[in-house]
Amino acid sequence: MPGVRALCSTRNTKRDLPPTCVQYRPRQTLAEHAVKKTDLEKNKALKLANSLKLSAALRAGRDTGPAKVDRREQRRLDQEQGLVPFACKLDAELVKRLQALAPAHAGGMSGLLKEALERGLPAQDAAG
Repeated sequence: MPGVRALCSTRNTKRDLPPTCVQYRPRQTLAEHAVKKTDLEKNKALKLANSLKLSAALRAGRDTGPAKVDRREQRRLDQEQGLVPFACKLDAELVKRLQALAPAHAGGMSGLLKEALERGLPAQDAAG
């Protein structure tokens, strides 16, 4: 059998027994055993369900819109534009007002916040 090694020992406590041999398989590397079969099947099922959902939308005449950019690609595009993620905590009422105004703004939520901060902060020359 390929990949099977034999470990033989001639040391027995009883002299009348033949040498013992034990077969064992060396451990698989991480690359050989990275994904369990059940996980692989689960991923296949998720892909199939997503493709069925998209095809059903196309058959019904709904446009799925432009292809969405994955997170890594979006992060790369943002970095090229000099954008940096910035999280903060705001009052719930202020968030509701921002969410109400964001759909009408050309830049969405980020553009609206940028515009509001630029209007509210003092000019860069006066700051320092």
